[in-house]
Amino acid sequence: MLAAVEAGVPMVVVPDSLDKPQAARRVARAGAGVVRKKPERLRNAVDQVLAQPRHRVRELGRAITAAGGTARAVDLVEELLRRR
Repeated sequence: MLAAVEAGVPMVVVPDSLDKPQAARRVARAGAGVVRKKPERLRNAVDQVLAQPRHRVRELGRAITAAGGTARAVDLVEELLRRR
């Protein structure tokens, strides 16, 4: 998901288990895509994402890139895990 946002690509997320519902809520709240609970509605969701302006996801992508991108995020997570 982070790589998609970093690239400025909006997402259609269909969460099903584990941490996916939480991640899906974050995608929607950030304006980086739409969430559909039922895969049957996927076509409508893709149409919706394609029709929406992509300004928000592009803005988020630029911010992530400016902060060091996905690689920097991974480095920070690994650093936190080493501290434990």
